[in-house]
Amino acid sequence: MEAALGIDLGGTNARAALVTRDGRVLAHHKEALTDKSPAGTVESVARAVESCLQSAEGAEVAACGVGVAGQLREGTVVVAPNLGWTEV
Repeated sequence: MEAALGIDLGGTNARAALVTRDGRVLAHHKEALTDKSPAGTVESVARAVESCLQSAEGAEVAACGVGVAGQLREGTVVVAPNLGWTEV
């Protein structure tokens, strides 16, 4: 089954969800951001995504989107105050 993967980077958690075209949530997971560095955040996101993929066994990811509070320009997070990032 095709699904979109949505990722939300908040100030304290990374959340991931697999959602079908008709809006049905196949899986979701929240992972604490104990390390807000870019590398630490990637690790938290990877755990959240992996949990979703395991829960929604057989789901095919057709698209992915990432949300982060901050200013972005051409694929770069210029500033994300919740994460303490600049130019990531």
